[in-house]
Amino acid sequence: TFSLYRNSIFKEADNFIASGLSSSTDTIDMMETNFSLELVCMINIIYPDFCTFEDALPWMVSMVEGIKNNNTHVRVIMENTNSNGLENRVAGVELMEELTRLGLEDQVELRFYNGKIHAKSILMDGELLIIGSHNLHYSAWGDQGLNEYSLATDNPEAIAEYQAMFETKWQEAIPFEEAEYGTSP
Repeated sequence: TFSLYRNSIFKEADNFIASGLSSSTDTIDMMETNFSLELVCMINIIYPDFCTFEDALPWMVSMVEGIKNNNTHVRVIMENTNSNGLENRVAGVELMEELTRLGLEDQVELRFYNGKIHAKSILMDGELLIIGSHNLHYSAWGDQGLNEYSLATDNPEAIAEYQAMFETKWQEAIPFEEAEYGTSP
């Protein structure tokens, strides 16, 4: 187990997460409260074509790179309420449009959790788990991003426990294209 810390000066955690997402060769399972593009992209709620994948944060660009280069399968559980749900929808739409353009849309499954979540976790290839405060959000990436702290581990017991929890929450979650904003099944 080791620490991943980031702030506006030290971006080692950003770089580590982005590198992991681009180099995963099998699967990525993540639960994220925030799953966003740049801040300005909230305007896509009113003007749907204002932002595109060009406005993706480094983590999303790296994830698409891994999908494209390594045929990685990605499952994402995210929040569907408040502004988080709106931002997550905007990012989800742009991600899926980019993957469709690349012919890779079947490699990613997005779901909204049934209720609030506060998770920030990524399991890569069933072998490396990152869990902590690091959102996949403009507030945690870039030059003005918040201070964030996570732990990374390859501990088999921690990974097995996380996988079991993820599978339970995955079954409870609503597929992206079926979920209405802020609702539960």
